[in-house]
Amino acid sequence: MKLRSLCTLAVAVTAALVATSAMAQSSAAGPDRAPAPATRTPAGQPATAPQPMRADGAQAAALGTLSAINTGEINAGRLAVAQATDAGTKRYAQRMIDEHTRNNQQVAKWTADASAPPARAKMEEGKKTLATLQQAKGAAFDEAYLQAMVRDHQGALQALDATLIPAASDASVATFLRTTRGHVADHLKEAQALLAQMDGAGAGSSPAR
Repeated sequence: MKLRSLCTLAVAVTAALVATSAMAQSSAAGPDRAPAPATRTPAGQPATAPQPMRADGAQAAALGTLSAINTGEINAGRLAVAQATDAGTKRYAQRMIDEHTRNNQQVAKWTADASAPPARAKMEEGKKTLATLQQAKGAAFDEAYLQAMVRDHQGALQALDATLIPAASDASVATFLRTTRGHVADHLKEAQALLAQMDGAGAGSSPAR
């Protein structure tokens, strides 16, 4: 009887020790440390990390288009500085180089997609204008350059109003594009004024009939 009582007591003590150990482990884990839910993925596919947010495609294309416009004006301006015969035309061309270069430097603060179709189209347009101007000489070059500047800046205003400004999803980009529009409008007015002066001087030097 004594042996049976001792065995029963040993079993009871062992069970109590096991229960105490389990409770201690549960307390160490903490009540707030619930296991993280498993990520559900399709069968046979590993879980993937969240993808980074991409820059707005329409805005990037708009900035790429503006950069292409700037590049065309810079290249034409460099040619005019070298070939123009009129001092006013040379000064205007240098202004185009300086201001469109600064504008491109500002564009570089954001993501610009130079490979977007509108950007590529503007780049090709600028190359064609440059090739045409390279064929003109003397006073004919001055007139051709100013005519190109009127046409190009009218097209730039249309692009800004119709597609570039509306495509801006970032408030800072929208503000920048609206400021750029004001500069482009000033460039257009000056080119038109210089061209009118040139046309007036030509008419005044024509022999009376």
